[in-house]
Amino acid sequence: MRIYFSAIIFCLITSSAFAEPLKIDSIMTKEEQKKMGIDKLTPQQKTNLEAWIGNWTKKTLDQSPTYYPALSLSQWINQWPLGANPLKKATPEQIAKQQKTINRRIDTISDDGAIINLKDGSVWKVIDTDTFRSKTWHRGDTLTWEESGAAIPPYFLTNLSEGTTELQVVGASMVQPPSPSGIKAPTPKETYANSDTIAKVFLSGPDGYYGVLIQLANGTKWSIAPIDQAVAANWRVGDRVRAENSGDYQYPFLLSNLDSGATAKAIRQDRSYEPQLYQPQLPKR
Repeated sequence: MRIYFSAIIFCLITSSAFAEPLKIDSIMTKEEQKKMGIDKLTPQQKTNLEAWIGNWTKKTLDQSPTYYPALSLSQWINQWPLGANPLKKATPEQIAKQQKTINRRIDTISDDGAIINLKDGSVWKVIDTDTFRSKTWHRGDTLTWEESGAAIPPYFLTNLSEGTTELQVVGASMVQPPSPSGIKAPTPKETYANSDTIAKVFLSGPDGYYGVLIQLANGTKWSIAPIDQAVAANWRVGDRVRAENSGDYQYPFLLSNLDSGATAKAIRQDRSYEPQLYQPQLPKR
């Protein structure tokens, strides 16, 4: 029985990408473990189970935006895409094809709207005359593309999340095609060196600006330059931010949001008042 149980866990783990293992002792009491027979597992079986629990938790978090109360849990899980669904069998080719469609969503936008990275691993460079449109797009927006039939620009990107008007279409070139798996490769940990996470995004000012004041987990507060307030308004609690010198006299710091790809000039803010807290919406995935 133990061998059979271990084989099942191994298959479930190897069927998808690894996630950080979740220690049994951090989610169950000793009494609960004994009641479920987990205390009788071999060390290897327990390790396999912890890896599976971590992987399952990651899947659940990834799919959480698709849940709504009208669905039973089993109905909700049955609607998960092929790569996450625990019961639907699919070939790697079928999973990759579906992932490429699902992940045609913005992961980061940088260089003032010029560079767009999608969750499918593709990278796009927007033509200069259209960046005034793309810089207003947001993480999680769904895009589609088609060949233009011309040399410049070779593609048209359409933002389906913002509507289908011509203002949501930009010309672009493909810098990097989608990954074979349809999933963007993980960002190296060293990318986030010397950064801190956003703890709060505040509303501030008589005109009702939001995103003007960013508080990091280290307690520092940063007042965003007016020209960059619209950009910072799209930043979220938990985003990783690095502060560097901007070379600007009025706003001497440049905050780089390493999760959205956007930057904003800022000054250190040491005011005593607490502006109205801005409650960000749940991020699109």
